[in-house]
Amino acid sequence: MIEQIKTGILSILVITSILMSSMLWYSAPSYAPLLTVMNIEQTQTSSTQYNLDDIVIPREFVAIEEGVEYSRVHPSSNVFNTIYDRIKSLNITNVELVEEAYQLDGITSNRAIEMRFFNKMPVEYLGLVFRIDSNELNKLDTLVHKVTLFYDNDEDRSRILFEGSQIYIANTNITEGRLAEIINLASSTAAQRLQATDFAKQTIRVTELSNSLFPDPTAIRQIEEVGQSVIYTDGSRGLRINHRLQTLDYTDPTAEYRYREVDFATMVQEAIKFLNRHHSLVGNYILAQAIEVSRENNEYTLVFQQQYNGYPILSTRELAISEISLKMKNNRVIRMNHASIYLGQELERSVVNVISAEDIKTIIERRIDISDNTHDIYLGYYPVNVDEETIQLRPVWVLTHGSVTRNVFDAVTGQEIRI
Repeated sequence: MIEQIKTGILSILVITSILMSSMLWYSAPSYAPLLTVMNIEQTQTSSTQYNLDDIVIPREFVAIEEGVEYSRVHPSSNVFNTIYDRIKSLNITNVELVEEAYQLDGITSNRAIEMRFFNKMPVEYLGLVFRIDSNELNKLDTLVHKVTLFYDNDEDRSRILFEGSQIYIANTNITEGRLAEIINLASSTAAQRLQATDFAKQTIRVTELSNSLFPDPTAIRQIEEVGQSVIYTDGSRGLRINHRLQTLDYTDPTAEYRYREVDFATMVQEAIKFLNRHHSLVGNYILAQAIEVSRENNEYTLVFQQQYNGYPILSTRELAISEISLKMKNNRVIRMNHASIYLGQELERSVVNVISAEDIKTIIERRIDISDNTHDIYLGYYPVNVDEETIQLRPVWVLTHGSVTRNVFDAVTGQEIRI
């Protein structure tokens, strides 16, 4: 009797947790994608194991000439792969805070290569890219959104900048000649051409997903909600499917008590294992954001961005297809949010010429002041012409202010798309 009461109380807690919380997240070929999640109908096991080295991919590389942006390299090119291979695992030493403007003279007068990310990332993220010991890493008291490599002629050595709310400078072991080769590669990229593609619109098979998420499928109970939502629960975990919003929300309150050791790399690896274990979507994802919810309580939110041909897919108000959000506590997944639909088979494809970064900036500046350092642009894909059966992805230029998407422009015509 007591056990039945405990089970009933836990079931109520699970359902209450789902009902009271809202979705956290609505808002190019690629370099070693984080994971390719197979349709659960095609396979029941993941045949690929992913390492931490595979998941940290910058949004793009930007070649800088005398302080001015010269060209961009996106993940759709082999040049991107070559540059990233040469930059990964550089040794970083002698980190110091930039307190005087003269410390940046070398970067404004020389050529440089920038790594830009989707969002500001915690410094632990950098430990997944570079060789930097914990003492040096702890000096970086900031979230980082851009990393710049350049050769300082005055110091006669390669230097690296980490930029966030503050700027830090450090030494690195890349040679002047090797760095020049990388910048030359980035500067030689041709005009951008991207695909505009129609996909079949597919819906996740709830039965198969719930069988994967719940250890004992025979214990699953189904609860109908008002507003076209259904909750599946086994008394310990809950899966809420919102058919109107086309989203799903999975919670496991018991997971946080199973593991106590907290380490950023281990936490990310645990998230990858979870996604591999419950492969329910078709697509490629990279780690795009890591939010520290509470260091004291060991809580983080990891956001995995869906890519098409290595470029990010944006969500619309009606279609939250771009991201998978995992809430982590004590290195375990206690919550997962993402769309209940996915991109199926490619139906039709065309190749289009994309407006250059300089040209789109000119178009934007006619309407919006983007002269400060808080605005940025990048290429991505936006779902258009969405109906019951198909989704079309169209190339767009995305204007951000800080880490927030502000405007979206058709990358072919330059016209603004209302979001």
